[in-house]
Amino acid sequence: MKNAVSKSTLLVFSLLLLTLPGLQSCKKDKNDGPALHEQLAGEWEITSFTVDGLEMMDLVLNSSTLEFEETEGSNGDYAWSFQYTDGSSTNTTGGYEVDEDAKELIFDGDTESEMKYDLDINGDELELSGIVDGSRYELLLERD
Repeated sequence: MKNAVSKSTLLVFSLLLLTLPGLQSCKKDKNDGPALHEQLAGEWEITSFTVDGLEMMDLVLNSSTLEFEETEGSNGDYAWSFQYTDGSSTNTTGGYEVDEDAKELIFDGDTESEMKYDLDINGDELELSGIVDGSRYELLLERD
């Protein structure tokens, strides 16, 4: 009888050890709010624009705004305006896509190559960073 109790206890303990990792993997991921592409929609003012660590605001740019219009799921249209310190300005438009899993924003606009940025949104603050034409771009934006 003593041997039977030990075997049944050992069996129960072994089954418990086998099922614990499975129970932990069943935790639901937290979804604390809307998807990135939904948070991105709207107009943003660029407060800092660095290229390879050199701040462009007030050196080359007076101001810059970026507007995202969601059109279908994680895709949409953007309009980006630049006002330079020499008094000139330019605008660029095109499409964008948000890769929710990779947290990336891909611009496909007036330029020949697509631009891909890492994307981090925290409320009304947006940070974009990535390599464009061999240079490291970092942009800080606030919702307008």
